[in-house]
Amino acid sequence: MTLIKKIEKLRVFSFLGVAGVIVFIVGIIVLYILRVVDGYELATMSAFPEDWFAAASAMVNLCFAFNFQMNFFPIFKGLKDPSDSKMAKACFVGLIQCAIPYLTVAFLGYSLAGRDSKANFLESLDYQTTNSFLYLTINFCYIFSILFAIVLMFFGCRNNLISIVNIVRKRRNKHKK
Repeated sequence: MTLIKKIEKLRVFSFLGVAGVIVFIVGIIVLYILRVVDGYELATMSAFPEDWFAAASAMVNLCFAFNFQMNFFPIFKGLKDPSDSKMAKACFVGLIQCAIPYLTVAFLGYSLAGRDSKANFLESLDYQTTNSFLYLTINFCYIFSILFAIVLMFFGCRNNLISIVNIVRKRRNKHKK
């Protein structure tokens, strides 16, 4: 997947990655609803963290969730009749599409796990207290989303690698002559 030259050809993998994310989010919402219906005591949120260092450690995950700048130019080139205003709209829509699901999972996840929640929310889920089908669905969809979305995240890195290979190949051909 990383050797494909045009980002447009990755749309199937992009769809699969996004589908994994959507099913993951729906799974968290369903888990939340099931726990509320069962009378599970939800955690209350505090406006400020007790451990600021632990809160800051979650910033890495948050920054990675909004990290799409390395695909900025391929996306710009992929727009029909690209312009600055179209790209600004695409960026805004992209940020909103990242923020809403991320915040939904964050708030529902914290309500479910409370102060015992870990930076990796999946470690906060307990197989014994969660419906086994739902537990496996949430975990496999997360893996599925990472498997296919990570290729798109590092498309720019792949472009740089190909450039380096081409430079080395040209130098090697030059020395052979």
